[in-house]
Amino acid sequence: MKAKRICLGYDLRLSFRDGLWEIPSYLESQCLVYRKPQLSGDLGVWPAVPGVAELLENHENIWKGISNSLGFATDFEVLIESCKSNYISIDKGVGVAFTCFEENFIAFVERYGSRGFNLLLSEADLKKIGWSFVGFDILDLGAQISGLCGCGYKEDTKKELQAYFADGLNEVGLFKTYSWATRFASVRGLQIHTHAPFIPVGIFIKEI
Repeated sequence: MKAKRICLGYDLRLSFRDGLWEIPSYLESQCLVYRKPQLSGDLGVWPAVPGVAELLENHENIWKGISNSLGFATDFEVLIESCKSNYISIDKGVGVAFTCFEENFIAFVERYGSRGFNLLLSEADLKKIGWSFVGFDILDLGAQISGLCGCGYKEDTKKELQAYFADGLNEVGLFKTYSWATRFASVRGLQIHTHAPFIPVGIFIKEI
Protein backbone atom coordinates (compact mmCIF):
# COMPACT_ATOMS: atom_id res chain seq x y z
CA MET A 1 0.00 0.00 0.00
CA LYS A 2 1.35 3.41 -0.96
CA ALA A 3 1.21 5.70 2.06
CA LYS A 4 0.26 9.35 1.80
CA ARG A 5 0.34 12.28 4.19
CA ILE A 6 -3.06 13.34 5.47
CA CYS A 7 -4.39 16.15 7.62
CA LEU A 8 -4.17 15.82 11.40
CA GLY A 9 -6.32 18.89 11.91
CA TYR A 10 -6.39 22.68 11.87
CA ASP A 11 -5.62 25.69 14.03
CA LEU A 12 -5.73 29.47 13.88
CA ARG A 13 -2.35 30.99 14.71
CA LEU A 14 -1.39 34.67 14.94
CA SER A 15 -0.55 36.01 11.50
CA PHE A 16 3.11 36.78 10.81
CA ARG A 17 2.14 39.04 7.90
CA ASP A 18 2.71 42.81 8.08
CA GLY A 19 4.44 42.60 11.45
CA LEU A 20 1.33 41.49 13.37
CA TRP A 21 3.39 38.91 15.24
CA GLU A 22 6.96 37.69 15.54
CA ILE A 23 8.68 35.32 17.92
CA PRO A 24 9.66 36.93 21.27
CA SER A 25 13.40 37.53 21.51
CA TYR A 26 13.76 35.28 24.57
CA LEU A 27 12.65 32.29 22.46
CA GLU A 28 15.24 32.81 19.73
CA SER A 29 17.77 30.62 21.53
CA GLN A 30 15.21 27.78 21.57
CA CYS A 31 15.49 27.49 17.78
CA LEU A 32 18.12 25.45 15.97
CA VAL A 33 18.61 28.38 13.59
CA TYR A 34 16.40 31.42 14.22
CA ARG A 35 14.49 32.82 11.26
CA LYS A 36 12.26 35.87 10.98
CA PRO A 37 9.46 34.95 10.83
CA GLN A 38 9.98 31.67 12.72
CA LEU A 39 7.05 29.31 12.15
CA SER A 40 6.45 26.28 14.35
CA GLY A 41 3.87 23.71 15.28
CA ASP A 42 4.61 24.55 18.91
CA LEU A 43 1.96 26.79 20.50
CA GLY A 44 4.61 28.21 22.81
CA VAL A 45 6.57 29.44 19.80
CA TRP A 46 3.81 30.32 17.32
CA PRO A 47 0.76 31.20 19.46
CA ALA A 48 -2.85 30.57 18.59
CA VAL A 49 -5.31 33.43 18.13
CA PRO A 50 -6.46 34.34 21.68
CA GLY A 51 -9.34 32.11 22.73
CA VAL A 52 -8.81 29.43 20.07
CA ALA A 53 -6.69 27.03 22.16
CA GLU A 54 -9.29 27.09 24.93
CA LEU A 55 -12.02 26.43 22.38
CA LEU A 56 -10.23 23.41 20.94
CA GLU A 57 -9.30 21.99 24.34
CA ASN A 58 -12.89 22.16 25.60
CA HIS A 59 -13.99 18.59 26.38
CA GLU A 60 -17.49 19.25 25.08
CA ASN A 61 -16.07 20.29 21.70
CA ILE A 62 -13.89 17.17 21.61
CA TRP A 63 -16.97 15.09 22.39
CA LYS A 64 -18.90 16.82 19.59
CA GLY A 65 -16.03 16.14 17.17
CA ILE A 66 -15.25 19.83 16.62
CA SER A 67 -11.72 19.13 17.82
CA ASN A 68 -9.71 15.95 18.36
CA SER A 69 -7.70 14.69 21.30
CA LEU A 70 -4.48 16.16 19.83
CA GLY A 71 -5.93 19.66 20.23
CA PHE A 72 -6.59 20.35 16.54
CA ALA A 73 -9.87 21.35 14.89
CA THR A 74 -11.32 18.63 12.67
CA ASP A 75 -12.82 20.97 10.06
CA PHE A 76 -11.45 24.40 9.22
CA GLU A 77 -14.76 26.00 8.24
CA VAL A 78 -16.40 24.70 11.42
CA LEU A 79 -13.49 26.20 13.38
CA ILE A 80 -14.12 29.60 11.78
CA GLU A 81 -17.84 29.44 12.55
CA SER A 82 -17.18 28.28 16.12
CA CYS A 83 -14.90 31.27 16.66
CA LYS A 84 -17.56 33.64 15.37
CA SER A 85 -20.30 32.11 17.53
CA ASN A 86 -18.03 32.38 20.58
CA TYR A 87 -17.08 36.00 19.78
CA ILE A 88 -13.44 35.16 19.15
CA SER A 89 -11.84 37.71 16.83
CA ILE A 90 -9.94 36.07 13.98
CA ASP A 91 -8.86 39.26 12.20
CA LYS A 92 -5.21 38.71 13.15
CA GLY A 93 -5.22 35.01 12.40
CA VAL A 94 -3.95 32.70 9.69
CA GLY A 95 -5.24 29.19 9.08
CA VAL A 96 -2.80 26.37 9.78
CA ALA A 97 -3.17 22.71 8.79
CA PHE A 98 -0.95 19.89 10.03
CA THR A 99 -0.21 16.65 8.17
CA CYS A 100 1.56 13.36 8.79
CA PHE A 101 1.72 9.93 7.19
CA GLU A 102 -1.60 8.11 7.45
CA GLU A 103 -0.17 5.04 9.17
CA ASN A 104 0.35 7.18 12.29
CA PHE A 105 -3.43 7.25 12.66
CA ILE A 106 -3.36 3.57 13.62
CA ALA A 107 -1.66 4.67 16.85
CA PHE A 108 -3.79 7.79 17.31
CA VAL A 109 -7.07 5.88 17.08
CA GLU A 110 -5.78 3.12 19.38
CA ARG A 111 -4.66 5.67 21.96
CA TYR A 112 -7.43 8.28 21.75
CA GLY A 113 -10.33 6.60 19.95
CA SER A 114 -11.66 7.44 16.50
CA ARG A 115 -13.60 10.58 17.47
CA GLY A 116 -12.20 13.58 15.61
CA PHE A 117 -10.10 11.58 13.16
CA ASN A 118 -12.65 11.10 10.39
CA LEU A 119 -12.21 14.08 8.03
CA LEU A 120 -8.81 13.17 6.67
CA LEU A 121 -7.91 15.25 3.63
CA SER A 122 -4.70 14.42 1.81
CA GLU A 123 -2.03 17.05 1.17
CA ALA A 124 -3.11 17.05 -2.48
CA ASP A 125 -6.68 17.81 -1.36
CA LEU A 126 -5.47 20.66 0.83
CA LYS A 127 -3.56 22.24 -2.04
CA LYS A 128 -6.65 22.05 -4.27
CA ILE A 129 -8.62 24.19 -1.81
CA GLY A 130 -6.02 26.88 -1.33
CA TRP A 131 -3.63 25.65 1.35
CA SER A 132 0.09 26.36 0.84
CA PHE A 133 2.90 24.16 2.16
CA VAL A 134 5.52 26.01 4.24
CA GLY A 135 7.71 23.21 5.65
CA PHE A 136 8.10 20.41 8.19
CA ASP A 137 8.39 20.60 11.95
CA ILE A 138 8.92 17.69 14.35
CA LEU A 139 6.37 17.47 17.17
CA ASP A 140 5.59 15.64 20.34
CA LEU A 141 1.96 15.49 19.25
CA GLY A 142 0.61 14.69 22.68
CA ALA A 143 1.66 18.14 23.88
CA GLN A 144 2.20 20.05 20.59
CA ILE A 145 5.84 20.65 21.57
CA SER A 146 8.44 21.09 18.84
CA GLY A 147 11.80 19.37 18.94
CA LEU A 148 13.07 21.90 16.42
CA CYS A 149 12.11 25.13 18.17
CA GLY A 150 10.60 24.49 21.58
CA CYS A 151 12.75 22.22 23.74
CA GLY A 152 16.00 24.16 23.79
CA TYR A 153 19.57 22.99 23.20
CA LYS A 154 22.81 22.55 25.05
CA GLU A 155 25.18 25.04 23.46
CA ASP A 156 27.91 22.58 22.46
CA THR A 157 25.54 20.04 20.88
CA LYS A 158 23.52 22.82 19.25
CA LYS A 159 26.56 23.81 17.19
CA GLU A 160 27.06 20.20 16.13
CA LEU A 161 23.40 19.87 15.14
CA GLN A 162 23.61 23.12 13.18
CA ALA A 163 26.54 21.73 11.22
CA TYR A 164 24.45 18.72 10.21
CA PHE A 165 21.00 20.23 9.79
CA ALA A 166 21.11 24.00 9.15
CA ASP A 167 21.20 23.49 5.38
CA GLY A 168 17.89 21.63 5.62
CA LEU A 169 15.99 24.64 7.00
CA ASN A 170 14.02 27.08 4.87
CA GLU A 171 13.34 30.81 5.20
CA VAL A 172 10.69 30.32 7.94
CA GLY A 173 12.82 27.99 10.07
CA LEU A 174 11.14 24.73 9.06
CA PHE A 175 12.65 21.75 7.28
CA LYS A 176 12.44 21.78 3.50
CA THR A 177 11.86 18.04 3.13
CA TYR A 178 10.45 15.07 5.01
CA SER A 179 13.87 13.39 4.83
CA TRP A 180 15.57 16.24 6.72
CA ALA A 181 12.79 16.27 9.32
CA THR A 182 12.91 12.50 9.84
CA ARG A 183 16.66 12.49 10.43
CA PHE A 184 16.37 15.33 12.93
CA ALA A 185 13.42 13.70 14.71
CA SER A 186 15.51 10.59 15.31
CA VAL A 187 18.32 12.56 16.92
CA ARG A 188 16.04 14.69 19.08
CA GLY A 189 14.10 11.66 20.23
CA LEU A 190 17.33 10.16 21.51
CA GLN A 191 18.26 13.45 23.21
CA ILE A 192 14.88 14.23 24.80
CA HIS A 193 13.24 10.93 25.67
CA THR A 194 10.49 12.65 27.69
CA HIS A 195 9.02 14.01 24.44
CA ALA A 196 9.88 11.10 22.15
CA PRO A 197 8.86 10.09 19.64
CA PHE A 198 8.96 13.30 17.63
CA ILE A 199 6.79 13.01 14.51
CA PRO A 200 7.64 14.90 11.29
CA VAL A 201 4.61 17.09 10.60
CA GLY A 202 3.89 19.06 7.45
CA ILE A 203 2.61 22.60 7.98
CA PHE A 204 0.27 24.34 5.55
CA ILE A 205 -1.16 27.87 5.82
CA LYS A 206 -4.19 29.64 4.40
CA GLU A 207 -5.14 33.29 4.69
CA ILE A 208 -8.60 34.02 6.09
